[in-house]
Amino acid sequence: MLVTMKEQLVQAKRDGYGIGAFNVYNLETAVALFEAFDETHSPGIFLAGGPDIPQVLAIVESLATQVYPRIPVSIILDHGRDYEAAVRAIRAGFTAVMIDGSSFSFVENVRVTSEVVHLAHAVGVTVEAELGHVGGARQTRWRSAEGSLPGRMSAGNSWSSPVSTAWRWPSALPTVFIKPGHPPSIWTF
Repeated sequence: MLVTMKEQLVQAKRDGYGIGAFNVYNLETAVALFEAFDETHSPGIFLAGGPDIPQVLAIVESLATQVYPRIPVSIILDHGRDYEAAVRAIRAGFTAVMIDGSSFSFVENVRVTSEVVHLAHAVGVTVEAELGHVGGARQTRWRSAEGSLPGRMSAGNSWSSPVSTAWRWPSALPTVFIKPGHPPSIWTF
């Protein structure tokens, strides 16, 4: 069954488990992932992007409703590069979108991300955003606010910045963006 990532993450946090997220490209990868989720009695997250989004979504939806209806899965647009990509994924039926505005200035990234969040939340779709650049080193330094997230992130999960961001290290993918002084909440802006 298709569910939102928010539903999955809230339950996982409450019950103390993680959820695997895997790229899906075609029928073969979708079936293999569903079989693994079924064998391990686990929910799953499908990551999809590129030109084959409608086909991949149709495959996942069909398997989720007709073959594996007892397995809760979500499908997220992976690294959508702009507002239009997020709109296409939402219209197609994705349960979540990831907007990757890391190539924009920080200010533009926040503006585009805010627009995506506004649209997505209006139709019950959850949003992940990449604010800043993900580095490959054990420690990454971000440019100024005009360029990307100001501050420093180290492997010890220490973060110093005027912008509050929660990270999963070592992947360093942001899972939540919050305003300074506000408590963190999952998948909101």
